[in-house]
Amino acid sequence: MRTTVYATPKHLLTPQAQGVPDDPIQLLPAWTPCAVCGQAAPTPNGTNGRARIDRMSGASEALTDMRLVTVMLTRCDDCQTLHRRAQAIVEAHPALVGQVGPELAVERVESVLVTLGLLGAPLLDPEAADRDLGLHLRHLGQVGSSLSWQGRAVAGRCDPYPFAHVRMSERRRLRAAYAGMLRERVSLTAPPVKVPPPEVSASVQPPPAWSRGCLFCGLGHLVLPAAQVQRLGGCAVASRSLWTLLLTHIDSLGGGPSPVRIEGYLCPRCNDAVEEEGAVGPSSLSRALLDAWVADDRPAIREKGQRLRQEVDLDVRPVGWGALAVRDESVQPNTRPWAHIDLT
Repeated sequence: MRTTVYATPKHLLTPQAQGVPDDPIQLLPAWTPCAVCGQAAPTPNGTNGRARIDRMSGASEALTDMRLVTVMLTRCDDCQTLHRRAQAIVEAHPALVGQVGPELAVERVESVLVTLGLLGAPLLDPEAADRDLGLHLRHLGQVGSSLSWQGRAVAGRCDPYPFAHVRMSERRRLRAAYAGMLRERVSLTAPPVKVPPPEVSASVQPPPAWSRGCLFCGLGHLVLPAAQVQRLGGCAVASRSLWTLLLTHIDSLGGGPSPVRIEGYLCPRCNDAVEEEGAVGPSSLSRALLDAWVADDRPAIREKGQRLRQEVDLDVRPVGWGALAVRDESVQPNTRPWAHIDLT
């Protein structure tokens, strides 16, 4: 079986391509700008094809002087090599074609390859795993889609060197996107991450006991795949995204009559129960408890939850963990939801 080796195009290895931007220069006769990298290439006789685009030309201050001009573009040999590499990658990943179609798939993969080349990073191979390709597309496809010269071509002009039109701010975004992709790639093999609730207030030190877990079920942390935490922006951002802030009275948590109000957080499941019932109180506490029991991995607890949920005159009045933590600050968060409730 014959294996095709796709080398990195030479123009992506030059220091200038990975360096600083520069202004367009005058285009010489019999030369045509490359639609991708912007450098001048000999005007083709149909080998790499030509593209015709319309651009407004004239003084921007006087709209009456603006006029449509035709800009002819080609694809230089190096960018054509990159294009063929993108086609080979797409052919090796039919699932991507099924999602977006063959033309858009090639366009997106080519954008990723251009981004990698500008960063001096290793280019994708057709043998890349679907997960790795998806990772590159998710992080680099969008930022790389606006890098081509075609999107900013100027009539009669070309880049002095490949991708000289890519601004410093764009290059910084490329580096940030690539760094994010590397972090997520590492997180794919990392162990699960514990995500505790956010701090209620940085000015309150030490944090109150009830802020260390869900005010309802007492769960001290959520356990998420490391890759999911990375996509959310890290543990701190994930915590703010997943936990819901709640300001409530002690008696609403089943702690008996009290004028005291506390500020804490609800885990996603308990917050869903509050939203379903429309208020914080006995009904939302009961719903949250039964929801947790029905989803429990212990058969006896799961069956008990299913049985209680079917009762018409259900009288379950659990006390939220936050009410217990107000009374006794030595109370620790639960490792299982509602572990402070007697199951007998």
